[in-house]
Amino acid sequence: GKAVDLVSEKTSINLSLLWFVIGAYALARLGQVFFDEAKEFVFARVAQRAVRGASLKAFNNDLFVCGVDEAGRGCLAGPVTAAAVILPKNYKNKLIQDSKKLNTHNRMKLYDEITSIAIDYSIIDIPNDIIDSINVLESTFLAMNKAISKIIRKADYIIIDGNKFKTKSKFKYECVIRGDSIYQSIAAASILAKVHRDNLMIKFSEKYPEYSFEKNKGYGTKDHRKAISKYGLSNIHRKSFNLKPI
Repeated sequence: GKAVDLVSEKTSINLSLLWFVIGAYALARLGQVFFDEAKEFVFARVAQRAVRGASLKAFNNDLFVCGVDEAGRGCLAGPVTAAAVILPKNYKNKLIQDSKKLNTHNRMKLYDEITSIAIDYSIIDIPNDIIDSINVLESTFLAMNKAISKIIRKADYIIIDGNKFKTKSKFKYECVIRGDSIYQSIAAASILAKVHRDNLMIKFSEKYPEYSFEKNKGYGTKDHRKAISKYGLSNIHRKSFNLKPI
């Protein structure tokens, strides 16, 4: 009888321990889900507070203004990308800011918003072989010119982020230093260019997983340079850049 009681007691203890472990695991999983959702909520709230009362200016509400910006100019791999966008007159969205000041979640949401409400927009990629052929600055001008040319008929005026631009066309434009932090239409273009290019680099990471393009987006991070040192250059690396390995 004592042996049976002892076995029964051990079984009861083992079952209790098993249920404790299952319960602890379930709580841990629920805690992780809660943490992830809470983190996303906090990021969204921080972004909203950051732009509250600090919305960017419209260049001129009486004109159809085309904002232009680029992404990826300083990367070691992938294209340089330019976007041009014409927002509706009197359109205002406080969440639209320089793409570098936004987290991924908010950039994606704003990309969908901008592409849905824009009078027109265009996004152009200039690949690494062209960058190596004519240099990255000329490639940036080329991307911007191509993007503008797609929607120029609907624009009254062009504003371009940066301190210089070169074109053979005769449209009216001006360059605005740090324009993506001043004018809404340039910031909108910066969002389109960055989201589009980031997504492209994520696709490239499937073909070239060793370089972690899904994380670095082609920028010269320490891990990216280590990968270059180990694996050499891929077909999308810019050979004319200083690709000094670590």
